[in-house]
Amino acid sequence: MNESLKNINRLAVILVGEFRTWPIASKYLFNFFEKRANQVDYFFVTWNVTSQTGELISVTDSDILEPFNTYGQNLVSYKILEPIGRHSTTFYNQAWLSKIANILKRQNEIKNNIVYDQVVETRPDCYYRSSDTPWYNCKEYEYEGACPKTWASGLLGISDVYFRTTSATHDLISDRYNIRRSSTHTKLINETHWEFTNHHWVMTELLYKRLLHPVSHNDTGDFSFFCCIRPNFSKELDLDSEDCLVLDEMFIGWGKPHKDFFYGPESDLPMVDIDK
Repeated sequence: MNESLKNINRLAVILVGEFRTWPIASKYLFNFFEKRANQVDYFFVTWNVTSQTGELISVTDSDILEPFNTYGQNLVSYKILEPIGRHSTTFYNQAWLSKIANILKRQNEIKNNIVYDQVVETRPDCYYRSSDTPWYNCKEYEYEGACPKTWASGLLGISDVYFRTTSATHDLISDRYNIRRSSTHTKLINETHWEFTNHHWVMTELLYKRLLHPVSHNDTGDFSFFCCIRPNFSKELDLDSEDCLVLDEMFIGWGKPHKDFFYGPESDLPMVDIDK
């Protein structure tokens, strides 16, 4: 392992989202973060069911814990939650998980009288191929790794799969669930809910105009390649050795016929009201 890449002392990794292919992705996520910090603490929050094929599968404690035990990684805290209601876009679902996970992170900081040097929020179904340069350490009100882009629709979008910030900045970003009270925000969602990538764009609206304004972005390259790991990724396949184009084709290829099955957890109940 290249020790010169370890320029972070304490790193908190917040894993939020559907469980999906965590048993496969876990090994690669552990390797990715272990290269960068002297201490990596994990916080995991997901739903109690998952699906990528149309069949709802229960998520248990052992499902989450097994990779941490197998690879000797430090899981500080985790929660398995009942699904919350839908509100046009998955933005709210991910935002709720992030809010809960950040509370776990803050509780650990208070308990141990520490502040994490950097915090990464990502999903448990992702694969990242590491860059070969040290990470730029974000300052307050900066974020790294979620490069803005313009989608085919013309809307400005931002990736929902990876953010790196300071601990205090993540405290702000993780409170994005509150933005659902904005009538302007609701109008924007209702106008674009048909678009698969609308939750990326909504995130940009939130960051740039409401929560972190002004906020600076530094795309110094935490990783050289990214894809989501789908069920068509074999456990025997060495992702680190595979050509990126092949992985990308597998990732995109699964999504086209199965996109209706991506969002398994949902509830008939209203959205959680955090004021009650």
